Amino acid sequence: MSFGPDNLPYGVAAPPGGEPRCVVRLHDDAIDLSAMTLPVPEGTFAAPALNPFLALGRPAWEATRAAIIAQLDYAPRFPLSRNQVDWEALYGGWKKAGYTIDVSLMFGRTPPDKWKDLPRDAFGYGLSFARFFGPSGTQPLAESIEIGNEPGHYSDAQYRALFENMARGLRQGDPKLRISTCAGCSCGGTRTSAFALRSDHTV
Repeated sequence: MSFGPDNLPYGVAAPPGGEPRCVVRLHDDAIDLSAMTLPVPEGTFAAPALNPFLALGRPAWEATRAAIIAQLDYAPRFPLSRNQVDWEALYGGWKKAGYTIDVSLMFGRTPPDKWKDLPRDAFGYGLSFARFFGPSGTQPLAESIEIGNEPGHYSDAQYRALFENMARGLRQGDPKLRISTCAGCSCGGTRTSAFALRSDHTV
């Protein structure tokens, strides 16, 4: 049976060495529902049981399914990025030459207002990138990733939203991929600097 966007079964599963959690299956992956931004009350997927979600009724189920499909379907399909750079070939060449690949994702050409849905898209990008390039991914080429590099055109709040959602996607995609914040920089009169990382995206 295929478990693509047209068939998304829910369940409870535990990653190796981790606690049980509510998940949805997509292909061969179990996606942690608590890591996604979904139209349900806060804490719905916090416990390892689907009962709180089932109690919300069909309208909530349909809205949640649509949100899951939107978040996962919009993610880029690596190794090609949206500008058609083949990162598998580029990173693979460096790896063969004996280099360790530590990636810096830069958003200089994508200002905050150009994201269709910044939290959703950042999560989807991180999830897709980690699944493909993380140490446990399809092409395990990257060991760590910096989210943004001196993103001076993002406010503190915008960068935090970008970082936290992308970090959740990266951690969901491959828990072994190390994550870091951007370097400190001036942002329109304020100062953005590395802030404390939570357990779900610790370097």
